[in-house]
Amino acid sequence: MVNLPPYAVLLRSAVKRSSLRVCAQQGSAATEGESVEPSSTTSTSTQEEVVTVSAWLARHAQDPEVLRQQAPTWAALEWLLGSRAEAVALVRREPGLLGLSPSHITLNVDIMRRDLRLSEAELCSSVKKCPQLFLRDYSEEEMQAKFRYIPEVLGRSASLVLAKQPHLYLRSFAGIVCKVSFMQSKGDTFYQQTLSFIAMTSEAFCWHFNYDREEFRAWEAQHFTQARWEAM
Repeated sequence: MVNLPPYAVLLRSAVKRSSLRVCAQQGSAATEGESVEPSSTTSTSTQEEVVTVSAWLARHAQDPEVLRQQAPTWAALEWLLGSRAEAVALVRREPGLLGLSPSHITLNVDIMRRDLRLSEAELCSSVKKCPQLFLRDYSEEEMQAKFRYIPEVLGRSASLVLAKQPHLYLRSFAGIVCKVSFMQSKGDTFYQQTLSFIAMTSEAFCWHFNYDREEFRAWEAQHFTQARWEAM
């Protein structure tokens, strides 16, 4: 788990509160893999809070006390991205990066370089495109399972996906396997032709591939129940 410094916790909670207001206004919280479209009023509020995050970082990025407390993390981020300006720009987008330990950053970079063979340019591109993913430990079991599953079953390079479409790795491994197994049960191989299904909601998945929603809902229930039992 990422241990955020107090100011990062406050900044992230401000944005989170806005997101929760969006869900409340829509009448229900977003489910796994689904998004909620905010109203124009709430969107403006969210943008204002994000601007507040950026303004705070702009003021305190050179604060001696902040630099002292976060010097190891800042140094690791600068080493990763190549400059202080790049590090500050990325932290403005994802304040949680300030809570990462240098060892976490080094471990993820080592896996990207050694195991996945990403170039320096691809590595930086991946982190910049989806800093939220970099908060995760790339050595954890679920991430490693995705790194194996994408080439073995989906026929894609795990490295290329991480470099070009890193957001796909944010999706749950169980959700990916559920959709693929459903397509396989139908004799379909769409998963070998496109990876777009990974980021789709259940409704969008069924609509796009012309599947019966209720049938897929039942499949999901069975799949996730089995996954929970196997995890026990």
